[in-house]
Amino acid sequence: MKDDSKEIFKKYYSTDKKNILKITLKDNTVLEGVFISYFHGDEDFGEPYIVKWHFLDKDDVEKHDHLISLDGSEDYGKIIFQKDIKRVEFTTK
Repeated sequence: MKDDSKEIFKKYYSTDKKNILKITLKDNTVLEGVFISYFHGDEDFGEPYIVKWHFLDKDDVEKHDHLISLDGSEDYGKIIFQKDIKRVEFTTK
């Protein structure tokens, strides 16, 4: 199976400006927001480069903008598994 997570990671983190993403999940749910962190997979176990993304909805981006550099002290956003992602579109803020 093709691992799109590395391409998504490279494109998204290649710039300091974090644009809004439009993510379509395999169940056709559409989310808009930003990635604020990620969880690397273990290549030795055949996992993708990124197994999970920490995602923040676009409506919460400004409210939590100061938290984009995570310190782990707040519970916000949601976890999206790479295996559940159908498509990622890069848009603008």
